Amino acid sequence: MLPLIALPIFKISQKQKGFTLLELIAVCAIIGVVSAVAAPNLIDSKRQEEVNKTFTKIRSTLIEAQTNANRKSTDCTVNISNNNDTYSITGNPSGCVLEPFSVDKNIVSVTKSNFSNDPTFSNGNNDGMEFDLKSTTIDSGTLWIARKDFSGKVLPESAKCIVVSSIGMIRTGIFAGTSSKPTCNNIENKRYDNSVTSP
Repeated sequence: MLPLIALPIFKISQKQKGFTLLELIAVCAIIGVVSAVAAPNLIDSKRQEEVNKTFTKIRSTLIEAQTNANRKSTDCTVNISNNNDTYSITGNPSGCVLEPFSVDKNIVSVTKSNFSNDPTFSNGNNDGMEFDLKSTTIDSGTLWIARKDFSGKVLPESAKCIVVSSIGMIRTGIFAGTSSKPTCNNIENKRYDNSVTSP
């Protein structure tokens, strides 16, 4: 008599699970290429975000000092001091600016009227803008807030501007023109241009 042999009812196959080495290398190569393309844009975006924050803070600080000068019937100055690695934005006298702040000079450039390395202001030794009790200023001019590249070179095309007139009007815009002759352009300002005629 023949011996009985138990046969499995279901055939069990041992399939390999996971990725092969070639597939892993291909995925790593794709991730590397995507990272190499995306990383510079992400870094530039983060640095431009710092410019945008600085622009908003300086504009708010100027408006706050102007308002407090009128409210307190005194002169209020926004000081932009050039320290080693930062620009410090403060108010004088105390209470003109409630939240002083500083800006990293390695990322952001803050200049007045041109794209030189440091801000220069018209009122002598004091690096700032002074508003009197009528909310006017003798320190009129254009503040430029721009991004720097990793070598410290200012990138004018990334610049935003704040124009302060002697009557205290504060307007904003973006860079237009050339770095040697920058223009603060705001599309909304065209509505005040009398030379433009409507059809």
